[in-house]
Amino acid sequence: MCDHRLAFLHGLSTWDVFGKGWARRVEGVRSTALVMASGGELVAQTPSVDYKIIQRGSRGEWVKRLQRALGIQVDGKFGPATEAAVKAWQAENGLEVDGIAGRNTYRSLGLLA
Repeated sequence: MCDHRLAFLHGLSTWDVFGKGWARRVEGVRSTALVMASGGELVAQTPSVDYKIIQRGSRGEWVKRLQRALGIQVDGKFGPATEAAVKAWQAENGLEVDGIAGRNTYRSLGLLA
């Protein structure tokens, strides 16, 4: 069923804009269904809404968290080096490469549930 849903979504004219997010959602449904079908235990996760979108020029604790997660120098200043590291991470992990750290980038780094 997930494959059919993904094929349907891929055929929509908005796939280029929303496709990556849709594909992640379908894969999330698939993995949950496989756990349920095998009798495994699901662990409920409450999505975190406690985060700050940061980008070049940002400063503070969220920049430090991001820098630690990326394994780069931690100074709390989102400059060119941090932006380059974010863009590289986004490209390697199938995210939109915009150099902005928001919900999807944080999640992929394990900073959000």
